[in-house]
Amino acid sequence: MHPEQEFGKCRNALPPPSAESMHRFLDYLIKRKKQGEKIHPSLHYLEYLKANYFEDVRSIWHCKGKNAGWLTVDHDGTIYPCDDYQVDLGYKIWEIGDNWDKVARSKQLAVVGCGGCAWNTHYHAVDIVDSNSLGSYVHSKVEGKGK
Repeated sequence: MHPEQEFGKCRNALPPPSAESMHRFLDYLIKRKKQGEKIHPSLHYLEYLKANYFEDVRSIWHCKGKNAGWLTVDHDGTIYPCDDYQVDLGYKIWEIGDNWDKVARSKQLAVVGCGGCAWNTHYHAVDIVDSNSLGSYVHSKVEGKGK
């Protein structure tokens, strides 16, 4: 669903679904999530997506100005702000320990150029850092509960 951006990974993306069909699909997922089905994204995200989906996928959510919830590491240790927006931050993975504040600041400066996304994993990574809780994002297997 994510159209390609200059530094993105989405090549030859399918066109995003219409707002009407996406809202119907999200209504279905929200209903099933409320019934206890193990739907991976949180109820909060599904509701957020429904309220903010108008076919421009990249305008739904942006991590600009938010805590660094994740980083992406390439095969050679290069750190990128995101798996979808791959701009070299100028650090290798083994340099993070002594430079976390600088790396986090570099990420914030880099993502200003990103068009945004609708990746629930990115949305939730920031939410987990901010709330210090998994919330309902990652479900757990409890015998006799869920389906």
